[in-house]
Amino acid sequence: MTLIERRNAMELFRDQAADQFLRHSGSHWLPRAGALVNHRVLTAAVIDSHDKE
Repeated sequence: MTLIERRNAMELFRDQAADQFLRHSGSHWLPRAGALVNHRVLTAAVIDSHDKE
């Protein structure tokens, strides 16, 4: 499995878990900090800048 396939699998798990949370609790799940990131548009420079923070 490539890293991209692994990332896509984890994103699928996350999205399915959020859907299940909504069904069971009636409210949307929100991450504690930050927002969902579209990894397909991230560049190496952006990732490096986040790592330095």
